[in-house]
Amino acid sequence: MNVTLPDTFSGAALMGQRAFNSTCAACHGANAAGSDAGPPLVHRIHEPSHHGDEAFELAVKNGVRAHHWKFGNTPLQPEFTDADLSAVIAYVRELQRANGIDWIELTHDLSGPEPAAMRQSVQLIRVRAAKCLSSGIRQGPGAEVT
Repeated sequence: MNVTLPDTFSGAALMGQRAFNSTCAACHGANAAGSDAGPPLVHRIHEPSHHGDEAFELAVKNGVRAHHWKFGNTPLQPEFTDADLSAVIAYVRELQRANGIDWIELTHDLSGPEPAAMRQSVQLIRVRAAKCLSSGIRQGPGAEVT
């Protein structure tokens, strides 16, 4: 898989690139393009609306059962600090954006009292997605998520 690099990385993403290269690249490949040992992270399956930052955090902190790919389970990475993890997420998200993978932009103001239910729904979706990721529940057409 060819990954387009952004013209420049933010400072956080540059720190994340170093942490990614020292730990994650062994399985997820150079520039998160995937390898024979692990899936690409620059892929629609890992887009923020399906695998939010919380899903990456859970995978690193707890490991995760294989559910989209046939590479086996992802081991937890206890050597990662919260700062390392935030930086790696910044790096992966910047790679994803450079390759057309990004959040859907919301055009509504979510700060007032009326959108409270919408904020709760967004949080519920994130929690359910993270729960599915950590439990290995299969997602996709016909999959049940409770």
